[in-house]
Amino acid sequence: MHRRWSPLAVWAAMLGVATALIFVFSTNPYYWGLLGGAAVLTAGLAGYYLSRPVAPPGHVPDLSYATVAVAAGASIAVVGVPFGTWLWLPGLGLLAAGLGGLVREVRLERSGA
Repeated sequence: MHRRWSPLAVWAAMLGVATALIFVFSTNPYYWGLLGGAAVLTAGLAGYYLSRPVAPPGHVPDLSYATVAVAAGASIAVVGVPFGTWLWLPGLGLLAAGLGGLVREVRLERSGA
């Protein structure tokens, strides 16, 4: 039995506890809705993965630096917006380089090389 759902269930439980704490210490319903909604959606996602049949694994690459570059570039670009061009522009450059690497990986995988 695969337990891909268990980290999501634990995270949903932790969000539920945080919602209960916010409910005790704050009177702002906006906070309750945000945390409670995140807990419910995460629990729903865990339930989906629990009920989903497990497919046999396909080809999974060991390392993909392009995926790391896309994630790092996107996060640097988003975080860098309040700080100015000196931070978000290199983030966009890293994002573009990562997307180019992903396109290259997909092309190589489809060609069978």
